[in-house]
Amino acid sequence: TTEIYTLSLHDALPICRTPGLLTAAIAMAMLSASALAAEVIESDLLLEGLTISFGHSGMAQDYTRGKELLEQACLDGSSAACGSWSWRRPEGPEPSAVVAHFEPACRDGDPVACLPAAWVLLDPAYETPNAALGQELLQASCDLGLPEGCAELAMAGLRGAIPMDRLTSMELLSSACTDGSGTACAALAQEDPSASVELADRACSLDSLWGCAMLAEADIQSSRTEKGLALHQMACEDGYLGSCLALGQRYSKGDGVAADPKQALRIFERSCQWGDSQGCEEAGAMLLAGTSVPADPTAAWGLIQEGCTLGDLAQCRRVVAYGPPFALSEGAFEEVAATLTRSCLQADDQACGSLGLANVLGAGVPQDIAWGLDVLERSCTAGDPHSCQDLGKIHAFGAGVDADKGTSRRYYQQACQAGLEESCQALPKRMRPDVAVDPSRG
Repeated sequence: TTEIYTLSLHDALPICRTPGLLTAAIAMAMLSASALAAEVIESDLLLEGLTISFGHSGMAQDYTRGKELLEQACLDGSSAACGSWSWRRPEGPEPSAVVAHFEPACRDGDPVACLPAAWVLLDPAYETPNAALGQELLQASCDLGLPEGCAELAMAGLRGAIPMDRLTSMELLSSACTDGSGTACAALAQEDPSASVELADRACSLDSLWGCAMLAEADIQSSRTEKGLALHQMACEDGYLGSCLALGQRYSKGDGVAADPKQALRIFERSCQWGDSQGCEEAGAMLLAGTSVPADPTAAWGLIQEGCTLGDLAQCRRVVAYGPPFALSEGAFEEVAATLTRSCLQADDQACGSLGLANVLGAGVPQDIAWGLDVLERSCTAGDPHSCQDLGKIHAFGAGVDADKGTSRRYYQQACQAGLEESCQALPKRMRPDVAVDPSRG
């Protein structure tokens, strides 16, 4: 019965990519299915509702649509979709409430319920790390027969979130792909360039928008531009942020389509609203530059600050270092400093370095130059190139310390050696004034 369902849905998918038609296709495919297939639909509704409620797997976070799907899954008999909604907050899921709500349902035998609890336990952004329990829940989902659970378990192993060797992870992905997990097929495509197109095609046919996005790029690179752009458009409209970003960048640069900066900006702004920090960065850059669209510093810095709130520490640092008070909302520096503090407490060197810079500048925190310089030095030593470059600028201009071009050069060299191209490009200029008196630096 499961095989009949898979084949029927696979045949229907190429002509019904919009959400409404896809729902209709599932309904038609299931008309003659048994109780087992009904459970598959129930699981699909629950999984889709949770995925977009969490903004998981590259999807836009959409609480409203997620709530609709979960309510329907509840009506269809999924106990995990019913009950307490305390885990949902305006700013995102509440980690401890997620675990409290879904772990019992997982242990009662619901494989989909295992996933959201594992997501928050294995993602550092939720600040509730427990790799052992997260792995246990993913293993339970996989053992209960959910291919997506096996895919999630294998991908956690590949990214180093749990102790699982690469061979085991790849074998698990292969089995999950064979069993109908589009996510697993897409992950395999990413890991195996030689078979990526075939695997992405299978992933897309299994309704993985990640797979469709990969297939779209393969089409564009093979000069099937129109087909690839149509796939990206479909995936973006269905909420896959990677396709939205790809479309926005192509409209911005005129890459494969006629350049349309206004359309690119609309796509980037919508992606930002959907929770994509890179969309915030792209839109902010366009509005700051004001070359292809009218400049709007206030809107630009608001977008950059939103990117920081979404966890992009580079955008947090940008607000601290360059954000003009006149273009930022009241309390913006304080909010950014709070974001950096939370990440620094998780031992993130980039966040700590940016927090050190905030202390040197007094941006959102009381100015403490000595403490800030100490934190920057430690972050630089730990390998954060931006902290090294910040120290280079501070010593070049004498911001709270005596100006010292030699010390400034040394920090720029450290930043360059750590991979910051901006510092590498600046080094010749930094070195030029002293070459005559110090040939060893030439």
